[in-house]
Amino acid sequence: MPGKTDRFRTTFLSVLLYLIVWKILSLLIGREIILPPPELVIRQVVQLFQNKAVLSQVFPTMLRGLSGFALSFVLGILFGVAAGISKRFRWFLNPLLISIRSIPVLSLILLAIIWFRTELVPVFICFLVVFPILTGSVAAGVGRIDRELLEMAKIYRKTPVRSSG
Repeated sequence: MPGKTDRFRTTFLSVLLYLIVWKILSLLIGREIILPPPELVIRQVVQLFQNKAVLSQVFPTMLRGLSGFALSFVLGILFGVAAGISKRFRWFLNPLLISIRSIPVLSLILLAIIWFRTELVPVFICFLVVFPILTGSVAAGVGRIDRELLEMAKIYRKTPVRSSG
């Protein structure tokens, strides 16, 4: 069974391979505007993060993205549990989830820029990316709960809160 060292080594080698392929492709293309070399990108990122004005914009945007994720998390679990319990609700929700998944994210970003204030765009986009995936996964998980285990829990008067003892 592979250990942490093997995992780290494999991850390190894969990142190194990606960087080498990136460098070779940037040399073959020969135009920084199309594919800049990795060392130039790394240098620019370091310079960006040394600029306090950039940092003052990055952290609020990250917080907005995290708030979109939190909103997706709460609503995704609620809707997912409801869809996992009720087939009718799943049938009702399914067209919405399929529609959200099938729309390209880039077009959603453009629409969000038109529809919302700038501060709400990251919240909206994060929500639309995470919500359908989370809702579908929770619904599938709840739908696959073994009914015999639930019946046994009722017989032994086990509640979700009182799981041991």
